[in-house]
Amino acid sequence: MSRAKKIANIAGGITCVVCVGWVLHRMASTHVVAQLTTAPDAQQWWFRITGGALLYVLSTVLLAIAWYALLRALGANGVPASHTLTIYSVSQFGKYLPGSVLQYLGRHAMLRAHALSHRLLVLCALLEAALLVSAALIWAAPLAVNYVPVNAPMIWIVVVAGLTFAGWLLHRYAPTLGGGIEVSPRWFALAFALHLAFFGMMGITFRVVAGAEIFATTGWLTMFAGVAASWIAGFVVVGAPAGVGVREAVFLALFGAALGEQATLTCVSAFRLATFGGDLIVFLVALPFAAAARNVRGAT
Repeated sequence: MSRAKKIANIAGGITCVVCVGWVLHRMASTHVVAQLTTAPDAQQWWFRITGGALLYVLSTVLLAIAWYALLRALGANGVPASHTLTIYSVSQFGKYLPGSVLQYLGRHAMLRAHALSHRLLVLCALLEAALLVSAALIWAAPLAVNYVPVNAPMIWIVVVAGLTFAGWLLHRYAPTLGGGIEVSPRWFALAFALHLAFFGMMGITFRVVAGAEIFATTGWLTMFAGVAASWIAGFVVVGAPAGVGVREAVFLALFGAALGEQATLTCVSAFRLATFGGDLIVFLVALPFAAAARNVRGAT
């Protein structure tokens, strides 16, 4: 591991610990745990968390389909869609482990068994990260006007122009990397559309968990933008497992004043439980299919 990467991991780990500590401190101060366990409306919260978890299953499935689209965009035609979706669904749960990289390593190792090249898989992982951040920026843009001297349309234009240029570079130069890479713009565009849909579904999941009153205070567009912005913060902090602590801290900074600290922390805590539950459901459902596929490969 390079020195720069070690420093980034250490810095990310420290940031994660600080954010988690601060969020837990504020949760204790505002009695969030009691709100979700012993308060009169605690049962309603758990009904909404359960509904949010089921909705988030669809979000994770969208990401799995987007990964398959990216593989096809780079010319990986030999892996069945069912195998790709299973591999993604199982490996994705690795993001909750320290380092937040095991999902990439597991995915890479399992797809190598299907004779895909290292170069293709590394490029696919890099493209997934770029498309996720780009899609999140599209959704988060309405909040930008409050912090930087640009407006949402300017951000949208820059993101779309950047993706168009990146697509041209890929189409022109990626095949020269070897490893069986052949670029398909159609599949590339589909992958980006699915990533956009993923953040839309995340916003809907948060709406189900948080309730109508929270959204009435800020508006749908602003709240969806906040969900995407907090996701970006958790994603770019290296080493934070699934962005834990970081996303909650950013969301509290964005909406704590408008919604109240207790209400904001209760919503983001419930949302974290819902997303974890959705990821766990997908992992448990996909696990037997992954085991069956491994047994079939072992028998041939």
